[in-house]
Amino acid sequence: MRYILLSLCLLVSASVFAQSDVTVCQALKPFDPDRGFTVDFILDGTVKGNITVKGQRYRVAGGDALVFGDESAKYTYIPANNEVMIDAVDTSAVFSPVDIFSYSESASYQELGSHNIGGKMCRAVGVDRLEAVIYIFGGRVVALKFGQGADSHIIEVGVPGNTDLPDVNFNSANYPGVEIIDFR
Repeated sequence: MRYILLSLCLLVSASVFAQSDVTVCQALKPFDPDRGFTVDFILDGTVKGNITVKGQRYRVAGGDALVFGDESAKYTYIPANNEVMIDAVDTSAVFSPVDIFSYSESASYQELGSHNIGGKMCRAVGVDRLEAVIYIFGGRVVALKFGQGADSHIIEVGVPGNTDLPDVNFNSANYPGVEIIDFR
């Protein structure tokens, strides 16, 4: 699940050479954390999931877990065990999906050429502060890559939609009998 979270952070760094006039910020505009959005993803071509971001909070559903988080804590709910593990967030070591989508024109990025993602020749843009690559095709973000070498992960993303979700945080009342393991 940790790799899903990290991979989602790279989701916002791709674009096509033919559309070099499309800035990274324009491609990321549909992923506005303040407005809120939800988007389906595929991690490393196998794990399907969904991410919802609202403000500084996020929810990632995929694999065998559901992860809720914000700038101070991460809640990992494992349905098979009916337990949730709560961890403090070390902001110096880890970034959240919100960080990816909070990209700005003043951020440092580097053109990395083109890369084939799902049969589409995408513009690859490196995002130094996240150590990630964003792939853009047709003026929109289609994938993100996090990590290096064998530890790298690619997250392909669909078209984001707005969300009316009022809250994207864990509420134990929604999970009767859940065991809470707090590591904070």
